[in-house]
Amino acid sequence: MAFEALREEGAASREDQAEARLPAAASTVPRRSLGLQLVGLVIFCAYGVFRLPRLAALTLRSKALSQWVSAAAYRVAGHIVLLALGIAALWATPLVAGQISGRALLDEPERYSTLPAFRVSTAEAVFPDVIERPILLETRVILRPRDEIFAYEVRGNDTLVDIADRFRIELDTLLWANDIAPDHLLVLGYKLRIPPIDGVIHVVAGGDLLHEIAEKYQSNPVAIAEYNRIGLSTTLVAGMELIIPNGILPEALRKSRGDTQLAQREQPVAAFGEFRWPAQGVITQYYHSRHLALDIGNRTGTAIVAADAGRISAAGWSALGYGYRIVIDHGNGWVSTYSHLSTFAVSVGDFVRAGEYIGAMGSTGYSTGPHLHFEVLYHNRFQNPLPLLN
Repeated sequence: MAFEALREEGAASREDQAEARLPAAASTVPRRSLGLQLVGLVIFCAYGVFRLPRLAALTLRSKALSQWVSAAAYRVAGHIVLLALGIAALWATPLVAGQISGRALLDEPERYSTLPAFRVSTAEAVFPDVIERPILLETRVILRPRDEIFAYEVRGNDTLVDIADRFRIELDTLLWANDIAPDHLLVLGYKLRIPPIDGVIHVVAGGDLLHEIAEKYQSNPVAIAEYNRIGLSTTLVAGMELIIPNGILPEALRKSRGDTQLAQREQPVAAFGEFRWPAQGVITQYYHSRHLALDIGNRTGTAIVAADAGRISAAGWSALGYGYRIVIDHGNGWVSTYSHLSTFAVSVGDFVRAGEYIGAMGSTGYSTGPHLHFEVLYHNRFQNPLPLLN
């Protein structure tokens, strides 16, 4: 209401100002008509001058004189005409401007200024041109939870605990779905079945009933029916896979108990299938028929790392002259050995990742100086390590 009243007052004041200005603009018209008459008189005089050559020819009867007078008259008449046009332009400009300003004043109450108007009493600003933008609600995309079994291909340095955490399921669920034990050796490219929810995957056999399956896995038949989108009275077909939400595999069907609190060294680690340099240094002896290894020399204590992920199958003193020696089974037919170490930091049965510290370089056993004696075997056959190192 206050805004409407303020706008009406502004419109009325503008109309009064327009009416006051229009008579002033109109009063200048009679005075400017006198100027128009003066311009007409100038043009008439110019026309008279233009007629002088003919009058001179008739009066003097001289051709040469009439030509001279005619040329002079043309020049004078041209200058007078240009002067008259200039005067007319100067006279017309303020008149046209006054008419335009008068129209603008008449139209002004219909327009509104973009500047804020302030009330003197409250100093409250009103912005008639500003339209408040509506508050747009944020659109949220709700992803539907996965309800199907997913096949995951094992990658390098993967562990069972890592995979379970990645898909937010318990380690037991992962083990039961793939019928494996916690110490199962992972192989690069091996595919694991990943259930969408914690529980058990049951393959229906002939004669299975829904309530019997629920009782077997300590679950609820209604929950099983809803999750698998079947009815309570649906006839189960042999070979059908049912996901049992939060089901527990009977003890008799477990290969071994899974423990989500496995230590890092107790977790099977998948190998990459390629080798990295096990130590920094210089090659002191290459692989050949009488030396089935690669020797890398450096100072005593230089770090030795696993060339690829795998399980420690041997760690300790070797009676064959290798000194302190570590053997890693990578689970894909490949085995790597690390000899003449000064110390080692792993035990038999530990799982290590590629690049993980396992010991320090030394000169134990039959050795002429600190170096790493690095061997690689594939299905119990020695291989040249140099082309295999990445």
